[in-house]
Amino acid sequence: LSNAKYNGVFYKDKLYFYLAGTDDKKKMILNEINLPGAVLNKFNYQDIRHAAPVIAEDLEIEVPRYATVSGNRMLISVMPFYRQGNAPKKVSQRRSDVLIRRSTVHCDTVTIAVPEGYTIESVPSEISVDSRFGSYSLKAINNGDNVICIRRLEMKKGRHAQETYTELIEFFKKVSLADNTKISFLKS
Repeated sequence: LSNAKYNGVFYKDKLYFYLAGTDDKKKMILNEINLPGAVLNKFNYQDIRHAAPVIAEDLEIEVPRYATVSGNRMLISVMPFYRQGNAPKKVSQRRSDVLIRRSTVHCDTVTIAVPEGYTIESVPSEISVDSRFGSYSLKAINNGDNVICIRRLEMKKGRHAQETYTELIEFFKKVSLADNTKISFLKS
């Protein structure tokens, strides 16, 4: 299950989902989550009109081959949705400044149920990454029957010298690495 609310700059992106026809919505959702073999069972969008409008998204998704099983261990990524993709491409001689047009904050909370017949072997330690461009944190909480993963990515508005581009690439590489951290379950 995924329940999300999008406002600010993210509202406009999700408005396209809200306005699309049923078949188009389904294609757009599966394309965005980008999980091989994913089956979208249910979805619903609501446009909540306030002074700051919000799009509410409710998804029910099954991913039969999401976990990696090796012997008596099962590994599951802490962030199945909305992971940081690849870092920006390295440019040998960048000529323009690094520009982040607006500040954004993207928070995700994912609850992963302990699979039947397994126990939690390990969860990742808390991860924190800070740079002039923004900050990132990831926390996984062992709750016995499930693991709650809390991710926060903040990007800071600003113009930075072209020489800082390598630093931006490194920031995104660290975020991508953290997003792909795994939870380990042991067959009981």
